[in-house]
Amino acid sequence: GNEGGVFNTIRLLRNVVNLWLLQECRRIWTLQGQGLTWGEFTSLAQRAKPFAAYIDPDAQEFVIADNMPKRIQDYCQRSGQKVPQDKGDIIRVCLESLAFKYRYTVEELTDIIGKTSPVLHIVGGGACNKMLCQFAANACNLPVVAGPYEATSLGNIIMQMIAIGDISSLEEGRSLIRSSFPFACGGCWARAGGY
Repeated sequence: GNEGGVFNTIRLLRNVVNLWLLQECRRIWTLQGQGLTWGEFTSLAQRAKPFAAYIDPDAQEFVIADNMPKRIQDYCQRSGQKVPQDKGDIIRVCLESLAFKYRYTVEELTDIIGKTSPVLHIVGGGACNKMLCQFAANACNLPVVAGPYEATSLGNIIMQMIAIGDISSLEEGRSLIRSSFPFACGGCWARAGGY
């Protein structure tokens, strides 16, 4: 869609559900007394078999905050795929599926605007997931720049600074962010093969 922005700008936009799937899995596992840290999520996913199944992260059944691990398993069952059985399998299916959804979205946008972006930016919580960033770089065949982590808040702060006269332009605000905040998890990921 087209989203209205500051200073009468219009941004071509396609939202992807992102880490909602994993946040909901984590919530359910925590309620079941099996809580995991985000680092443990990555460790489990690294040990899981790659490309076991694919889900559409934007499918309607994943919008509801319910038992997300079961919803993922049910989706795979209904679509005739191998059903992920343990946490690592479920996490890896989510991360790989997000990376492939990014690729689909990049290709869609390329078709619309007639050119390919030279880089994929991942901001917010996903920017701190090194595995997701690498999967995205591989799937999209683009370098991925991760960060800033608090992109929404920083954008809001910039606009408030412009409003009160502390800075004079959006570009000045962006420059201030670039010089003040390191990329989340320090990263730029290059395509490393594998997809």
